[in-house]
Amino acid sequence: MNTSKRNLIVGEIFVGFFFGFAIQKCNVYLPSIVRDQMEIKNFTMIKIILSFISASTISTTLLNYFRMIKLEFLPIIYRRNLIGGILMGVGIYVCGACPGIALPQVPIFYSSIFTIIGGIVGGVVYGYCDPYVQKKFPAQKQSFSTIFQYFNVSMQTITIPFVILNIIALYFLEQWYPSQIESSNKTTIFGSLTNQIWSPIVSGTIMGLMQIPSYLISGVDIGASSAYVSIGAFFLKKYTPLENYFKTFLKSPKTYQILFDFGALLGSFASSLFNPPPKNYPTTNVGTIVVNLIGGFLIIFGARFADGCTSGSISAMSKTEIGSFITLSSVFFGGILFCYIFNSL
Repeated sequence: MNTSKRNLIVGEIFVGFFFGFAIQKCNVYLPSIVRDQMEIKNFTMIKIILSFISASTISTTLLNYFRMIKLEFLPIIYRRNLIGGILMGVGIYVCGACPGIALPQVPIFYSSIFTIIGGIVGGVVYGYCDPYVQKKFPAQKQSFSTIFQYFNVSMQTITIPFVILNIIALYFLEQWYPSQIESSNKTTIFGSLTNQIWSPIVSGTIMGLMQIPSYLISGVDIGASSAYVSIGAFFLKKYTPLENYFKTFLKSPKTYQILFDFGALLGSFASSLFNPPPKNYPTTNVGTIVVNLIGGFLIIFGARFADGCTSGSISAMSKTEIGSFITLSSVFFGGILFCYIFNSL
């Protein structure tokens, strides 16, 4: 193995390690916290998302400004962004996890392995559906994919006000729903670094800053769902000729996400040694096998349908990709709507 390849492997695991460590350390990995966000009872998840977006946007903007990276943009696929986001939102509420959170759950909740299995199956099923999806929902033929391209301005002209708006939203959320009350962690935001539980704002910021080493090491941004398809493709290759869709997930940079996800698993395990689940929290029965399988299937099928999971959408929002705003908004719309219908039955 040459030095550059070794550095890439170690680097991607390093990025994933801190990503998984940060998720576990602020307790957003707990299924109840994920579901409570969709029930508008707990705002840990939205805080970590807003801080993740802010730090990620700053990181990406700086790297682009100094021409240290070459950005690539996904085309706008309105209906796929909308439908895929809704499917992800439903799946997130069902299993209490998204693609990036499912792995950090495994060291504590062994039943979450079925969420991952369901996700791998969802990725495989989508792969066979992809030719139909591409034909039925083609990408929009437009000269722009991002907000800054639409207005024909520099990236930072849009991203700087965007970050400021996110920080303002975080400020008011923290004023109205303090993290130390939601987590019983009586400390300031950055003072939580010395505590068992971190503020979601601290964790989200660390996750967003991981965009810098991710881009510099592998040339791609942070995402979690491609690894599920890559793993499924590895198994399929042993038994059947692969569809073209799967072949792309057996090549770099898609395969890098397996290293990232493995690092996230290691990081969450390391964090769990210092931050065990709350007392009396059920760790052996957080969901039935069927529920976790269905939820896992939906989050990955939905992610591939929308061409990006929650983490991937946040990375894309950092570049102001229009489709990512639709996807992430649809995730919450789908999750909250399903939650309302489910609890009304």
